[in-house]
Amino acid sequence: MKACVGATESAKTDGTRNVAVAVNNVSFSHNAPNSERARPFIEIEQWHLYRGEHVFLSGPSGSGKSTFLNLLSGTLTPDSGTISLLEQPFSTLSNRQRDRFRANNIGVVFQQFNLIPYLSVKQNIKAALYFAGTNIKDKALDERILALLEDLQLSNQLLNAKADTLSVGQQQRVAIARAIINTPDILIVDEPTSALDAKARDSFMGVLKRLAKDSALVFVSHDPYLKKYFSTHIDMQQFTPYHHGFSDASAVSRSVSAC
Repeated sequence: MKACVGATESAKTDGTRNVAVAVNNVSFSHNAPNSERARPFIEIEQWHLYRGEHVFLSGPSGSGKSTFLNLLSGTLTPDSGTISLLEQPFSTLSNRQRDRFRANNIGVVFQQFNLIPYLSVKQNIKAALYFAGTNIKDKALDERILALLEDLQLSNQLLNAKADTLSVGQQQRVAIARAIINTPDILIVDEPTSALDAKARDSFMGVLKRLAKDSALVFVSHDPYLKKYFSTHIDMQQFTPYHHGFSDASAVSRSVSAC
């Protein structure tokens, strides 16, 4: 049985909100399509996320969270079905077209941050602008970066510091700055708090939610404590029914449409 999940009730009744992510009849297997073992690992009949909507996606290690994120970001493509982002048929674009679309419209905060260690804070942030085709020599961008660092409670004295000299908390905030510098419509955040203590974790969540208020946010974590920051919750089991015995709405804590 495919997972069939609609918007939250508040989103469904708000005709002014635009769909940022639409997943329709998608299946994906890690095996070759014609293999006897090609039973879908992920199978989703319908799921969508609005701009400005924030969803908490949980599940244990190996439950398919990273696979799902890779499908949303276009580093994997579904075996069947379509993934549309911002009303564009994202999953059917060429690799080059997906790369350009991703650079311009999707921000990603990785679990390990993925900063370039030998580049400065400023250079790491500007890398996202470069790949989006933005003129990184524009002086207004420097002011924007400084304002963003201030929002993230990072001293402007760190602007020229190499990434590998920063603390874990500082690296995390630089990773957020890099992800949102292009004001992405879609933000994907993958297990970002695993290396943080409780105080730093709460501080991070407050900053992230504020800066991402206008983006569609997919936040992935196995930490149930973080659910309190989200009104919309998804258990990865509902996207992997054959592999986790998904049944009924017991694995779901958001509204489910009849589809």
